Amino acid sequence: MSPRSRLLATVATGLTAVLLAGCDGGGSTADDKAVTRTSVSPSASPAVAPGRPTIVLPSDLSYTFDRPSSGGTTEDAILADSEQNIKAVDLAIANQDPSDSAYRFYFEGEAAAQIQRYVQAYVTAGARTARTRARPTTST
Repeated sequence: MSPRSRLLATVATGLTAVLLAGCDGGGSTADDKAVTRTSVSPSASPAVAPGRPTIVLPSDLSYTFDRPSSGGTTEDAILADSEQNIKAVDLAIANQDPSDSAYRFYFEGEAAAQIQRYVQAYVTAGARTARTRARPTTST
């Protein structure tokens, strides 16, 4: 397993654990569990909430996040942020910028330091996640 795959698997596992720990924390009734699930279109991009970085990936780098809607505003926002933080790390690699502000919005402390080292390894090796450089990240 490559270091990139290992990091993404670790992030995904951690996020899944946090999400599952927060789901059905008790006090729910049978009516609460009867929420209709709807599929999110693979091509649909989550709306960027105000104050979050707008991540514009190079045209040759794309993702498909195929997940059901949770039916809850908070849960959907957490899942959307999870998608964006994955994109933010790859944006830093595509831009060859270990200090990119997009991933630093989603990670802090030791996690941000580890991602910075991870991106720096790509920069040192001259490797990219895409053939082209992305546009600068902006905040909304």
